[in-house]
Amino acid sequence: MGWITAKSLFESIELAKSTETMPIIEGWKRGSSPPARRPTAIASGDHQMLLKNLVVKVKDHIPDQWNYFDVKASLPENSADLEKVFGTQEEIGCKMM
Repeated sequence: MGWITAKSLFESIELAKSTETMPIIEGWKRGSSPPARRPTAIASGDHQMLLKNLVVKVKDHIPDQWNYFDVKASLPENSADLEKVFGTQEEIGCKMM
């Protein structure tokens, strides 16, 4: 999660040609590109990155150090529902800009 967030932030800074908050936010909305298997959304109220949550199960037999769980679901199923999962600005009270 940290890697995805940092990668998106650095791409947004590059797009914005700035390290100021609002240009970075606009760059993030315009062109941040997380890995295709992990669609994201940007919360409209506080501009936080919203990622789907993975539901995983540890494998009964772990074949190597990199292959230790199976993804059972990615929630919510519909990426359009990401902001609903995290709540509205009024519900969470965050005013980060």
